[in-house]
Amino acid sequence: MTVPRMMLVHAHPDDESLWTGGTIARHVELGGDVSVVTATWATGTSRHGELRNALTELGVTREPIMLGFADDGVPVSAPGAKRFCDVSFDKQVRILVGHIRRLRPEILLTYDPVGIYGHRDHVHAHRLGGGG
Repeated sequence: MTVPRMMLVHAHPDDESLWTGGTIARHVELGGDVSVVTATWATGTSRHGELRNALTELGVTREPIMLGFADDGVPVSAPGAKRFCDVSFDKQVRILVGHIRRLRPEILLTYDPVGIYGHRDHVHAHRLGGGG
């Protein structure tokens, strides 16, 4: 049996472990390829290293994809970047679609419509995951 490629679209680094860590680990255990996209924080920040380490613990071998938008509650998360919810949605979809075309996931997971508990960035990530 071939295990489908899976991409997860999250708002922040650490959401992948909090909300989907078990799903990620199980998918990898079954032999699946996993890609994780976070909308906020930027490559080269401390959270990038933390995300990479967390994914390694879950068995993911791919480098995480950080879109580099600022976290709504932590503007310094991506110095000089606009907050995730304030950037053109069309631009965000184009960026995500580029990653989808390159990685060709067969499963795309993100938040439910209310972003689990209503967090603005989570709700926006749900929209982005559905728009991609």
